[in-house]
Amino acid sequence: MAAGNETVTKLLATAFYWLAEFPGERQALIDEPGLAAGAVEEFLRFDPPSHYQARTLTRPVSLHGIEMPKGARVAIINGASGRDPRQFEEPDRLDVRREIDLHLGFGFGRHVCLGASLARLESRIALVEFLARFPAYEVTGVERMHSSNVRGLSGLTLQY
Repeated sequence: MAAGNETVTKLLATAFYWLAEFPGERQALIDEPGLAAGAVEEFLRFDPPSHYQARTLTRPVSLHGIEMPKGARVAIINGASGRDPRQFEEPDRLDVRREIDLHLGFGFGRHVCLGASLARLESRIALVEFLARFPAYEVTGVERMHSSNVRGLSGLTLQY
């Protein structure tokens, strides 16, 4: 129950924040609510609530000239992968129409988030419904959350 609760609320709060920062993208979602599913993927790429995962290697790994022995603990900074210019054109620009083949916002392979489908559904519905009710909101306050495992906002004050 708790697994998707915090991350989905953080995803939505940062989405509302970034839509205020990119008003053209917010207007695109208001004009075309059908873009919401792709917009959720873009928010997961642009500013995901889960920025890293820790793993223990089950075998020796050589990566980019670095040798890591079996049993080594490594941190995978998947949040940075969404801003990789080798993968995404203009990675620092929010684009709700961006076509995304793969991002690591929900992990990958055997380490993919089991609740990814539910999180996508909840986020899409919340995004569409919020913008239908409050299309012209303004952000009047932002408080960044301090956590070791989730990135997001602990407070987002909006005025309509």
